[in-house]
Amino acid sequence: MYFSRRCYLLKPDYIVNRLPLPGSALLDFVAHRWSSLEMEMIAVALLLAALLGALFLYPRSAGKGKTEGDLQTIAKKLKTYTKEEVSLHNKRDDCWIIVKDKVYNVTPYVEEHPGGDAILNHAGGDSTEGFFGPQHATRVFDMVDEFYIGDVKL
Repeated sequence: MYFSRRCYLLKPDYIVNRLPLPGSALLDFVAHRWSSLEMEMIAVALLLAALLGALFLYPRSAGKGKTEGDLQTIAKKLKTYTKEEVSLHNKRDDCWIIVKDKVYNVTPYVEEHPGGDAILNHAGGDSTEGFFGPQHATRVFDMVDEFYIGDVKL
């Protein structure tokens, strides 16, 4: 007991004044230390941090689980196309490409394409060679799946 009092007495006043008094709760200490505006800002920051953390920790594939009925619906929508059918879709506002005998409708992606109009060089045709070129990162292999609409009829 004597030792703890002695150490308390040796601390400078500015530290002693910041410590909570014995018997007071931590919230009392926080209330004396920060204004209500600061406490609101801290609460909002903690809430945003929790939401962002949940966003990054939530598995992205959780909502992509397909039921058997969904798979049958998708199978009905997917069809096979001839190369002639695909070749008709060769414009900026209607752009289909073929990669490894699979047909992709990349129209929504044309404006976002980092290579600019290079994607239009193979619009309506086979883009397999350009797609697997060194200019594309491996993430494009996952990205392209959302544009898949069917297969090429051989």
